[in-house]
Amino acid sequence: MKHTEANKLKSLRAAYAFIADRAEQLPGVASSGARRRLGELLSTIDDHAAAQAASDLAAQIATRKRHALHTALLRDHMAPIVSIAAAESLASPAVSPLRMPPRWTSPEQLRAHAAGMAEFAAQSAHLFISAGLPTDFAEQLNRAAGAMHASVNEHTRHRLARARATAGLRMAIAAARRTVSALDAMVTSELRADPALLRAWKVAIRPERVPRHAAGSSVAVAPGVALVPMATSVAVQPVELPDAVFVTPRIRAAMERMLAWALSSRISSARLSGRERPLPPSTGERESTERDLLRRGWLEILWR
Repeated sequence: MKHTEANKLKSLRAAYAFIADRAEQLPGVASSGARRRLGELLSTIDDHAAAQAASDLAAQIATRKRHALHTALLRDHMAPIVSIAAAESLASPAVSPLRMPPRWTSPEQLRAHAAGMAEFAAQSAHLFISAGLPTDFAEQLNRAAGAMHASVNEHTRHRLARARATAGLRMAIAAARRTVSALDAMVTSELRADPALLRAWKVAIRPERVPRHAAGSSVAVAPGVALVPMATSVAVQPVELPDAVFVTPRIRAAMERMLAWALSSRISSARLSGRERPLPPSTGERESTERDLLRRGWLEILWR
């Protein structure tokens, strides 16, 4: 469930609870069919949300299972056959074409490759059996490929179930919001003499806005360093590069690479400052000004 859907669901529950808590003040609304319909839709939303979360977890488990079976198929079944074929290629050129599949092979291609390898290797089964493979190595290869392919189908089923639950969730939320709109007309009519309570109802049914940036994605800024949006026109002041500006070392390393590239590429100061102005004539002053602007632009990019 996305943040927008969660906030809409929160407003729907708030509307239902508002009417339930004030049944004496809103007797007509509390006993209306729209309120009963809203309760039924909330129950349906809960079912779809649970199915969405369950199918998502099941799809993740199926993906891990597929990766494990994929690795086992290559390592335990196909690699021994290819190794023996390479060792016996001089004495038996008939098995020399056996090769491992390409690295980025789809499950369907891998299954077909395994089936062809099993059929081809079975024609020279005595070579592989004498080298130490079990007598039913070809059947084991086919079973391993079938198990891997079955895990792919299992993942597809869970993915489709998740898509179905997501669609049902969105439709139920949309229907519930239409029901709240109908309730809004009735509540507004009955609470016209109580503006304060009517205002509380309007706040309850309005979904909260999702912030553009997550609450936990704050930036730690060293003392004395100000982050300035790029749209703001601020005089350039010489700054020293702080030691702890960014949240994680990974982001800091990436920005340091950007700064090194910018200095080597001689990005103009006008582009970073957002203003067209001539550069100082002195080479030393030019490099100093560029460095200061680049550092400020570094912080501006992070702010943006």
